[in-house]
Formats: sequence, structure tokens, C-alpha cells
Amino acid sequence: MKPILVIDDACAATLFRRLSEFIGAPVSAEFLDLMPPDVMRIILARILDICSETESHETDRA
Repeated sequence: MKPILVIDDACAATLFRRLSEFIGAPVSAEFLDLMPPDVMRIILARILDICSETESHETDRA
């Protein structure tokens, strides 16, 4: 079962922006303002899934 992240739109936008910078694909605040919140949340969920899969594979190898 996947964990659930409950945050408001402003926090989701901040997290999305910071994670995007972390993975090397920064996005602007203006871009996020144009993006519908539902789309941003779907992309954010996918980024978090990718990060958690990478972390779990690295832990499995250790």
C-alpha cells in the first residue's frame, strides 16, 4: 500500500518546485501558476514514486 501525502496546493507547488530542482529539471513559479493543481499533483506523485523506487532499490542492494 502506498502512503498518502495530504498537503494544500501551495505546499504541493513548493514541494514540486524543490523536487524538480533536486532532480535537475527546475520549473518556474509562472509555469506552476499555469498548471492545473490536479496535473501538478499527478506529476508530483510520480516524482515521489520514482524517488521512493530508487531509494528502495539502493537499500535492497546494500
